[in-house]
Amino acid sequence: MDKIIDFLNISLQRHKYSFCTDCINLAQELFFNPYSKIALLQRSYYTHNMNIDYGQIPNIINRTIDESNNFVYQKRKIFFDYSFISNEIKVVISNQHQIASPDDDNSFIQLKLRENLNCFNLFLSSQEIASLENLLGFIAFKDIEINVNEYKIKSKTIRLNVNTSAWNKLLNCLILRYFPDYIYDIQYSNSKIARFSKQIADNWKLCIEYDKYSLNKSKRSRFFEFPHLNITLIKTNKGNNMSLPSNDIILLGVLGNPFFFYPAITPTAYFAYLESQYHKKSHYEIIDNESILCDYVATINEVASIENDGKKIFVKYRQTESKLIKHYVCYYIWLLSQTGRCYLKYIEKSIMSAIIMCNGS
Repeated sequence: MDKIIDFLNISLQRHKYSFCTDCINLAQELFFNPYSKIALLQRSYYTHNMNIDYGQIPNIINRTIDESNNFVYQKRKIFFDYSFISNEIKVVISNQHQIASPDDDNSFIQLKLRENLNCFNLFLSSQEIASLENLLGFIAFKDIEINVNEYKIKSKTIRLNVNTSAWNKLLNCLILRYFPDYIYDIQYSNSKIARFSKQIADNWKLCIEYDKYSLNKSKRSRFFEFPHLNITLIKTNKGNNMSLPSNDIILLGVLGNPFFFYPAITPTAYFAYLESQYHKKSHYEIIDNESILCDYVATINEVASIENDGKKIFVKYRQTESKLIKHYVCYYIWLLSQTGRCYLKYIEKSIMSAIIMCNGS
């Protein structure tokens, strides 16, 4: 596999200029789309008074493309850093934004959040989200049952009870919808990893994959641990081998466009935003036979009700926020597909060239 990586580095350099053109054209499309303009703020200049200079984006893209140390394959050293600096396909963006002062930088973060929420709110009234409603009828977070006399102790250790299988099913549907060239690959998926593949050459599959256990971490961390989508290349010439050797897989890093990544705040960050908004409100204590707001843990936004003749407390995630986080996941994957497709095309083209060179060597 080292040989294919050597040729991949050659082809990544060869095809990066067509990718450059695609990204500049994409920037124009994003600018005129009210749902996706937020992606441009990841790579915009700003100065005092929050003046955003979108016109600098083509210059940033061109400078980054011209740098010879960019778009090269590297072994990942930091596995929890999803930036393209640490990515398998390394990219260091030239001048992400111009920081006028620490206060201005904080103001820019708040500006990005406001713009993110504005774009998302517009998306909520779109035909696109309306066409997804049939996927969103599932229970996002399961109820938690506690004996009344144990509530004071156990309520402090409650975690987010995510309906993992339902969320993974939604993510599968969204990947199939927004990356239609890829099909769910039963052969190369397993209990931990879901893979969606495209046959790009004899004995080679390009895959989009995610860790199905990521959301389970929410039950330990109290955060909505939404998975990242990654790209891998799989060598398939060993028949129907369900146990895929690690040396038959080349990790290609995160799925996303380095010039527009993250395209918006992640679902995990949006969940944290919802929590912060709720906890600015006043709170109340539990009262017998009434459903009331519950503020026992700072990072969990739920409602508690006393049932079964006062013997049980049922902790439920609030439905308004539950619906919003479902919609936001749809929005995020849609936006990721809008910004990431040309990068995926670039990776595919580079790999196919590398395979041809490898076969001819």
